[in-house]
Amino acid sequence: MAKKIEETTTVVTEQVEVVSRVGGLMRLFELERSFLIFALIYFPVAWLFLGRGYLENFLLAIYTVVMIILAVMMIAKFVLHLATAADNRGAQSGRLFVMYLIDGLVPLAMLKVFGHILNMILPFDRHQGIVCDLVRLFRQFYYEIFQFQTTLNYVIIGGLVITFVAAVWAVTKNNE
Repeated sequence: MAKKIEETTTVVTEQVEVVSRVGGLMRLFELERSFLIFALIYFPVAWLFLGRGYLENFLLAIYTVVMIILAVMMIAKFVLHLATAADNRGAQSGRLFVMYLIDGLVPLAMLKVFGHILNMILPFDRHQGIVCDLVRLFRQFYYEIFQFQTTLNYVIIGGLVITFVAAVWAVTKNNE
């Protein structure tokens, strides 16, 4: 009887460990899943709200700022994951490539969209005043001085190439 109770508790304990591992993995992807869902919803909302009125532009601006914050959090999560992988010195470049695709590539591409939508929300700068000067300053930083769209293109392509080469190199190194 004691042996049967021991076997039952061992099986239950193993099942609990598997469930907790899966639960931990699902918690890891909650941010990504919600970001992808809200990013897909973003396109029709932007199409419907853009240029309709002040309230719609304000709501779209709030939605865009929240999505920018989520994108920056996902990129920071990838950087922390990259630092952890470098500290462990494990050859998990395939996993790192998948993490880059989820936590790096998608938010960076969406940041390009968010910047373009924010630029479209801002009023035209035909008038004089502090608001128009701030709009001109934003557009000058965005398109001329820092050239965020071009910079994001280089970061996206460079990060994709580097992580892909590292993943292929790790696979060929492990197969030899």
